[in-house]
Amino acid sequence: MGGPIKKDKLFFFQSTEWLRVRSSATAIVAVPTRQLIAAANPTTQQFFSAFGTLRSNFIQLKTYTRGELGAAGITACPPSPSNCDTDFPVGSTTPMFAQGQYSVPADSGAGSPQNTYYIVGRADWNITPTTQLYGRYALEKGNLFTGTVTNSPYAGFDSGQSTTNNSFLLSLIHTFSQRLTSQSKIVFNRLNLLQPLGSNPVGPTLYMNAFSAPKIEGNLIGMPGYSPFTPGNAIPFGGPQNFVQAYQDLSSVHGRHTFRFGGNYTYIRDNRSFGAFEEAVESLSTTNFSTSMENFLNGVLGQFQSAIDPQGKFPCGAAGVVPSCTVTLPVSPPVFARSNRYHEFGTYFEDSWKATNRLTFNLGLRWDYFGVQHNKDPNLDSNYYDAQGGNIFTNIRDGSVATVPNSPIHGLWKKDWNNFGPRVGVAYDLFGNGKTALRGGWGISYERNFGNVTFNVIQNPPAYAVISILPSDVGGTIPITTDNAGPLGGSTGSKALPKVSLRNVDSGIATAYAHLWSAVLERQVTPNFMMAIEYNGSKGVDLYSIENPNRPGAGNVYLSDACTAVSAVSPNNGQTFTIPAYPCFNSVKFDDRSASGFVVAKNQLTRLQNFQYSNINRRGDNGFSHYNSVAVRVQVTNLSNTGLSLHSSYTYAHAIDN
Repeated sequence: MGGPIKKDKLFFFQSTEWLRVRSSATAIVAVPTRQLIAAANPTTQQFFSAFGTLRSNFIQLKTYTRGELGAAGITACPPSPSNCDTDFPVGSTTPMFAQGQYSVPADSGAGSPQNTYYIVGRADWNITPTTQLYGRYALEKGNLFTGTVTNSPYAGFDSGQSTTNNSFLLSLIHTFSQRLTSQSKIVFNRLNLLQPLGSNPVGPTLYMNAFSAPKIEGNLIGMPGYSPFTPGNAIPFGGPQNFVQAYQDLSSVHGRHTFRFGGNYTYIRDNRSFGAFEEAVESLSTTNFSTSMENFLNGVLGQFQSAIDPQGKFPCGAAGVVPSCTVTLPVSPPVFARSNRYHEFGTYFEDSWKATNRLTFNLGLRWDYFGVQHNKDPNLDSNYYDAQGGNIFTNIRDGSVATVPNSPIHGLWKKDWNNFGPRVGVAYDLFGNGKTALRGGWGISYERNFGNVTFNVIQNPPAYAVISILPSDVGGTIPITTDNAGPLGGSTGSKALPKVSLRNVDSGIATAYAHLWSAVLERQVTPNFMMAIEYNGSKGVDLYSIENPNRPGAGNVYLSDACTAVSAVSPNNGQTFTIPAYPCFNSVKFDDRSASGFVVAKNQLTRLQNFQYSNINRRGDNGFSHYNSVAVRVQVTNLSNTGLSLHSSYTYAHAIDN
């Protein structure tokens, strides 16, 4: 509703919209049977006893024996001798997995199930004939039902989402003369999205595989824990984001020129929590299904990952275990919240020049500065910084992690002041009758580094560490555990901080930009029939990329590290074997001459950063893209005076990127 408050001076408008969505879907998944759990090691049984209560609406549909898994294309057990082959021999009728279904809230076309309402209010005030002021307030408040963000076949792990977004805008327009107009605007937005945990507290999640959940007949296998189908996915997530934006624009007319110029300033306060590896990721295997099954029965893991507080320490380096790289047990979780700040501003100038009655040029230049992310406590900001003076590979090897105050550039990455975006446009009336127009233009546009990616530097030591432990790292096995700290969950003593993974933003990252160009020829054939052919192209430069420069073998390939011999102990007879340095493989199977036994070693390959860090998830500017398209458009309006309009187009396009 809306209307005048004071005639010709003050007006108001208000609207409210309520949105209610109710829909559901049937999730079909596979879970371990009670028989499989009963045959497993006590550590596996303890995990399921703590977290493995099936949800109340779980309905079992069928079961799978070893033979039925084989018929589905799954090799359930390793070759003999193995516990899996002993407990579930070929021909066994004991079920290993059960297929079941349960109902969850789901989008059936009208959006996720939710209760949401929207409010918009606006007031306009004609202060004087030359000055107008208006203000607007908008509110969005809603809840997505529990189970929309993540769901599980086990009780207590479903999660939803709540949203509370507020927006305020105040704008003042003043006309100084027929040739000069000013608009001033200030905006405040507070966006608050929360994805909380369900009714269960923080705890580990068990996965069949470290990379993805395997399937049986197309249905995912679910284990107890949050986000059971997406290893590494993280909740809780969210928090308030505050944006303050100020704009000043001026428009001035001088003869055939219309000048527009102005600027803007943005301040962002991003108060977010992100539980990256807050729930430990316990992976039965990093390889295949049968290995996962054997480890399930043996009660051991193929990989353990969790976020811990490294107590201001960095992982141990080439010097070995020293007090500066040991943590006191039990370790605790890190602080998952950050309050990041950004200061950004830009300015522009544009000239629309009507050179003749048939020819118009548009010339402009924009400059932007996108602020470098920084936390209110700079000691919580840390990044990996390459060394200088060598090639890219030696610089990575000789680089180090540092907090921002101790970094060589005193920031997470260098400030980029070179974001100049020129723009040129032209429009020409070919025959001077207003029926045939040729238009074209070119410009450069910049894209700020997106915050959800750069926020991930939260995961770097010394305030936060994501431990990623393999059995070879501890010289033995890693038991399935209900302790979220895993091998570092002891009650007393101290342990060396193992290798951790890093989330790295290249300290020299440039702002991504794109060249954009277009040309269009339009012809008004009749008053209600128009045809056009147009060409559009773009070239993306310094686009944001992701890579891992610290993969196993990078040291051997790029820095000529020698492949070292590896000693290993036979799992069959306890005999120690030395696997020779040649050939240099990541995984070496070496026959130990015992009954069907072999030794597996994975320590021959080196990384660029070989001691302290495992994977380095690096965000850089190595991306590029090319796009070209040609389109033909036909438009008919008010066909035969019926009010019917028809639009038809055909586009041929080609795109390539890396």
